[in-house]
Amino acid sequence: MSKYFTVRLRGGLGNQLFGAYAALWLKRRTGIAFALQLDGIDRSHAGYNYDIRTCLFGEMIEYRSHKSIKSRIFEKFLIEDRPLLKKQVETLLNYSRIRNDDMPPDKLLALLIRHIESNSEIDIEGFFQDFFFFDECTREIPTFKLRNPSKKFSESLELARNIRPIMIHIRLGDYIQNNIGILSNQYFIDSLEILSEKVKTSEVWIFSDTPEEASKYLAGIRGYRYRIIPPEGDPAETLFLMAENNGFICSNSTFSFWAAKISKTDHIVAPRNLSIDGALLIKNSPRNWIYLENSWKT
Repeated sequence: MSKYFTVRLRGGLGNQLFGAYAALWLKRRTGIAFALQLDGIDRSHAGYNYDIRTCLFGEMIEYRSHKSIKSRIFEKFLIEDRPLLKKQVETLLNYSRIRNDDMPPDKLLALLIRHIESNSEIDIEGFFQDFFFFDECTREIPTFKLRNPSKKFSESLELARNIRPIMIHIRLGDYIQNNIGILSNQYFIDSLEILSEKVKTSEVWIFSDTPEEASKYLAGIRGYRYRIIPPEGDPAETLFLMAENNGFICSNSTFSFWAAKISKTDHIVAPRNLSIDGALLIKNSPRNWIYLENSWKT
């Protein structure tokens, strides 16, 4: 019987990329086939029209829009506080599920190998917020790229290459409604002042899911022309456009961190934490970035 594992992706494009590279790394270490499960992703950032499939990776990837039959049966009987029953159901189905709750890569790999010895199908779920997987994979395969870039994106990219602006991502939107936390305008002002000493440009491009509100953040800073980039079309195109910068200021967002990661510049400013409680961190973020203590909007 053929064996395979499925990584159940979560969140928007940033978290989907972390999951994809975790799957690619596990496949390269084990030789076991895999698929990416899309039923649990957040499509609200993209008008429900786009997801990670608009990107191309260094090898073919299988995508699944729905849970497998075994997964659905397993969830009907899933009772986390009754491990014996859970084990019996897994044995009956020849199926197992792994939760990646901030698990180190080597432990995740060992767990997959142990489970795959006795089960033909493994589901792995989590957020995998660690650049280790990307760094390891891109030693052997190319960095991901756009599948079908639009004409508008190509024109914007060419403009960015000519102007070489500082790019700023200001994440508001859904963060206003939850308790993740919104960075204060002082964080962005301090970041821009730092980059102004390192980067010579007269233009700043601001990317935000709430453009009108974001435009107020840097109202007091003189000496730049500001261009507001509205959230439209494929988020992957926005990510690649943000990466074409002469300096970049991250928000507390995995989407920001990916744009910075694939950027060719060393002039990156990022917050130390992704959440107001300090619980969310992106592991193995580049050491040469400038990290500022978070200041939160009250």
